[in-house]
Amino acid sequence: MKWWITCAVIVSGAFVYAQVPPANPGIATDEDYSKAMKEVAAQNGALRKSLATPSEAGALAAASRLETVFKGVQAYWETKKVEDAATAARNAVAASQAISKAVAAGDYPAATAASQVLGGTCGTCHTAHRERLTYDYYRIK
Repeated sequence: MKWWITCAVIVSGAFVYAQVPPANPGIATDEDYSKAMKEVAAQNGALRKSLATPSEAGALAAASRLETVFKGVQAYWETKKVEDAATAARNAVAASQAISKAVAAGDYPAATAASQVLGGTCGTCHTAHRERLTYDYYRIK
């Protein structure tokens, strides 16, 4: 009897496992990277708006998403062995975390300051690793 119960648990567990979506593979291509940068721009805009309002839920959501995306950006540059870009992404992760911590504590001036640090890391990396091809199209150097 115990044998049948064990088999039933294993089979039902296999069905549940098969329904779990695959893990996000991260940023593997230049196209993935471009999508990530567009999401960063959108989330950064949402963050600035949430900090100006102020909206704790909006700021926390945007900062959390920025942290996640920048972790992928960091991995992308580490894979390519571009240390200054990986460091900039690491600094962006830290700034995103600082924003979340400050917002959770209700310290919006500190969150705004961390947001400015975040923007500075973007500019540093863009200057070094982005080439403008047309008005709104860029290529990674």
